[in-house]
Amino acid sequence: MPTTQLKVESLAAEKGYGWFSFGVLTDDPYADVGTAATLTMNAGANVVNGQISIFGAWFHEAVRRVSPGAKTATCTVAGYPNASGTWAVEQLDLDVSAVVGNTLTAKGTWCVSGGGPTTESDASITFGDGTARQTGKMTAPTWTTGRLDFTHTYPLHPFAQSYPVQLTSGTQSVTAAAQVPGTGRAVLRAPGGSLGAVVDIQQWPERTHERASSVLPIVGRADPVVLLDTLRLPSSSITFLTRTAAEGAALLGVLRSTTPLQLLSPCAGVEDVWLTVLDAKPARLTNDGNDARRLWEVSVQEVAAP
Repeated sequence: MPTTQLKVESLAAEKGYGWFSFGVLTDDPYADVGTAATLTMNAGANVVNGQISIFGAWFHEAVRRVSPGAKTATCTVAGYPNASGTWAVEQLDLDVSAVVGNTLTAKGTWCVSGGGPTTESDASITFGDGTARQTGKMTAPTWTTGRLDFTHTYPLHPFAQSYPVQLTSGTQSVTAAAQVPGTGRAVLRAPGGSLGAVVDIQQWPERTHERASSVLPIVGRADPVVLLDTLRLPSSSITFLTRTAAEGAALLGVLRSTTPLQLLSPCAGVEDVWLTVLDAKPARLTNDGNDARRLWEVSVQEVAAP
């Protein structure tokens, strides 16, 4: 009795991710050339019609925007039993294990439901730190592997931080936690996603809280009338230490900002504050010309968080 066999193969390396080849073979050496074949799939693709000879036939179809899991295809050949083939559509996956310093390379594995490489934003990702969503397009060599890499640098922080990273492709999304190590040292940074500068707090001896006041002497009274304004946030002078020329350049770039800066401290006795820089005086730590360390005496006025 004549039989029909259906073979399903991925053509990602040749056609792009989401393409499949369906091979229809018969074991009847007397099959007529031109026998009609109809191929149907439960993966959202259109019905494929073609002709079959004694050696079979091949169909190519782009299968996109379907749910993950096991899929089947059925082939009907006139005068032959139906044949079926199966293949798997993988889940959308996200790998956030690659962290170097405070830079993350997130690897997104595409599933067919993510759609094909048809636009400039086949996938999008949020990194969990308030920065704008990134979009990406599959290009070689990730075209053949169904993978797209996203790189993001997080702001510096004295302590390790966990950020929820979410990758979206088509109707699917997946979230993973990125663990970013801390610097173990103080960080001075501007708001708005600024990376910041790593420093050591060498000295912070005193802070002065001031307020405006008026003393009004009253005739015939021993005690004057005193008018007091609100006690203001303190002003002070902080001495930072930078250990390398790169750290010094980064700190100078931050100090030049005219916006409030955030000081994050790893020390229990030094609280985190927002401040504005009034002036800065860098000084060499030693007279050795090869010594790039600098002491920065910075006059600051603490302010409310922006």
